[in-house]
Amino acid sequence: MQNQPFFNRLYVRIWVAVVVAVAVLILLVGLAWRESAERKSAEFSSTLLVRELIIKNAAGDEIG
Repeated sequence: MQNQPFFNRLYVRIWVAVVVAVAVLILLVGLAWRESAERKSAEFSSTLLVRELIIKNAAGDEIG
């Protein structure tokens, strides 16, 4: 067992598989999170009402 290459050991392959699986899971969750945030911001901006503010002085004239 001492002459086995490092990657042929079972525990190394298991750890590599776990690390790769966790990395893929984190990547997929990140992509889904970003997609959800983009959809939410698109919904918010499309439903956002545009308002115009007219400022008048005491005489009723528009000043801005």
